Amino acid sequence: MASLRSSLPFCILGLLTVACATAGTGTGSDIDDEASTMNGTGGVPVLSTTTTGAGVGGATSTSSSADSSSADSSSADSSSADSSGATSSSGATATSSSASSGPSSSSAATSGSGGGLPGMCGDGILDAGEECDAGKSNSDVGACTSKCKKASCGDKLVQQGVEQCDDGKSNSDVGACTSKCKKAICGDKLVQQGVEQCDDGNKLDGDGCSATCMLGTGVVWTKTYDSSEDFWTGTAVDPSGNVVVVGASTNLFGDFDIVVRKYNSGGAILWTRTYDGGSNDVANGVAIDALGNVFVVGSEEDLLGLTSIWLRKYDPNGNVLFTQNYLVGMDGNDVGFGVATDAVGNAYFAAEVRADFGLDADSGIAKIDGSNGMVLWDDVVSGAFGGDDSGNAVSVDAAGNLLAVSAIAVSAGVSDAVPLAVDTDSKGAVLVAGGDRAGAADYDVWVQKYDAHGNLLWTKNYGNAANLTDAAFSVAVDSKDSVVVAGYETKTAGNTDIWVRKYAATGEITWTQTHGGAANDRDEAYGVTIDGTGHVYVAGVQTSTLFGADGWLRKYLP
Repeated sequence: MASLRSSLPFCILGLLTVACATAGTGTGSDIDDEASTMNGTGGVPVLSTTTTGAGVGGATSTSSSADSSSADSSSADSSSADSSGATSSSGATATSSSASSGPSSSSAATSGSGGGLPGMCGDGILDAGEECDAGKSNSDVGACTSKCKKASCGDKLVQQGVEQCDDGKSNSDVGACTSKCKKAICGDKLVQQGVEQCDDGNKLDGDGCSATCMLGTGVVWTKTYDSSEDFWTGTAVDPSGNVVVVGASTNLFGDFDIVVRKYNSGGAILWTRTYDGGSNDVANGVAIDALGNVFVVGSEEDLLGLTSIWLRKYDPNGNVLFTQNYLVGMDGNDVGFGVATDAVGNAYFAAEVRADFGLDADSGIAKIDGSNGMVLWDDVVSGAFGGDDSGNAVSVDAAGNLLAVSAIAVSAGVSDAVPLAVDTDSKGAVLVAGGDRAGAADYDVWVQKYDAHGNLLWTKNYGNAANLTDAAFSVAVDSKDSVVVAGYETKTAGNTDIWVRKYAATGEITWTQTHGGAANDRDEAYGVTIDGTGHVYVAGVQTSTLFGADGWLRKYLP
């Protein structure tokens, strides 16, 4: 059926324009339901006329109304008689009275895009008050919204394929969603407050604004521990974002004592603990469990000169929960180097042990009950070629698997590649870092990434131009699977600088930082960890004067 909107012509009566039906279309069967609705929701209003016959006064009056009747499914018009004999009718036929028929009054209303009563949003017809109407295609993620408004940046509706975001009035060129409804990213030349320090439109280091949109060196703060001859060997972050460093410091007798210190994220000291076993005692590794308990591993030398693996557990406030010593061989020359914890609070350590009574060293791995320090199992690995072997680091992946790396002598007591650190990413991939000389006289920094099945994904090496020894002592992976390694590079004989490099998950270099102390002597990084916000903590040793070294901790921006 053709709707009334398209089938009615126009009749001109003087200066008044009214709608009238074409010949033969006044019956109810020719009017569809949608077109005969006279309430302004899509149909065309039809004039209805009421004629009063020649009553007492003999006068005839005509009145017109656009909403006095509506059609039902059985008929397009209806009529009724009242007690005065007047007849009222309405339908598709419009009637106008002549000037001689007596006083008359009429009113007419039309609807459509030109004005009058508004139509229904979603009917596919552009009505008054609507900016658009795509019918059933109206959508709050489309060009025409569910309220028949044209989609625009700033309306808090994200138009698919056009906008990346829309925060309404909060859109800002210094915010997460820009004034053009694009997500703020490094490289867009807009500096996002609280996230970026700069944005020069490129992702290049060395031009004043780094590839991660950070200014200068990206250093947040630096803390040193200066007692006498001091150094940090390891660092870890707790669930609250506090950072713990471990190492050693010389006492009044010239022996090393174990030192454990905890800082908050702002660099304020929370507590410091020391341990003196009577001779030389050194902490080499630290790990923190899900409850914030701190496990420290290292070595303790007794008054007889026997060295055993030393493990101590502290609660988050620095109170000692237990201390255990482990002696594998009988000659007393065992040293713990790396420690890790699992999801249930057990600990694992890697060590160098002499299980064969004073001969070559072997790699030792052990699982420790986290509640009391008792050994749950242990394993000793010895290379086939003799020489010294050493367990250097351990890590536990998200599935609870233990990863351990050891240096194994391959010929004549020599190892070409020496793995010194290990960590895992969110996909179970394994990162190993250390030194590799690849047949050369001196070692270079060496980093390898394996997938969860042990397949090699990529290898990265770095060697300073001096062609002297460079090495990575620690590796850490952040929440985005980016990789940070820390160690040192040798500038000249006897002069090493702290060296830190961040790689993307795919192996591309993100940034590199170096640091040399004022004495131009021994400056080396031995530990690295990353907090939940991506900030990097590097721990090691800095020689600030010719007469002493300090424990050194630096926090870097992501």
